[in-house]
Order: sequence, then C-alpha cells, then structure tokens
Amino acid sequence: MKNSSTIEFNIAESNLVNIALTDPSGRTVREVMNEFLNAGKHSITLDVPDLRRGIYFLLIRSGNDNRMIKLSVE
Repeated sequence: MKNSSTIEFNIAESNLVNIALTDPSGRTVREVMNEFLNAGKHSITLDVPDLRRGIYFLLIRSGNDNRMIKLSVE
C-alpha cells in the first residue's frame, strides 16, 4: 500500500467497532475508527502518506470478535 487503501470488513452483529493501526511491537500508531456500526459489510479508506515504510497491523475489534490484517506500507 502506498498513500491509501480501501479495507473491506464484515461485522457479524451490530456493535461498537474499534479499528486501530499498530506497528509490529503492538504500539498504536493511529486510531482509525471507534464507532457503532450495524451488522454487514463495511469499508474504510486508510490514508498513510505520513507513515514510514514497513509492516503494520490493522486490528478490528467488535464485541468478542477480534481480527488482524497485516499491511505493508511502501
């Protein structure tokens, strides 16, 4: 991913959704979203022109559902 990318994800049930971008050590680099979403398919545009090249992780938390997406910033 260079300057931005669209990330799609599904939410099984309506809930508060927290999405954070972390570095490999687990430090939160950016809070992307913290809001209530209805169940279903969603997408966000992640802008990263200010991040250094490297590996990052997008953590998606919704209720008891936690997912991690590995991202490579070029």
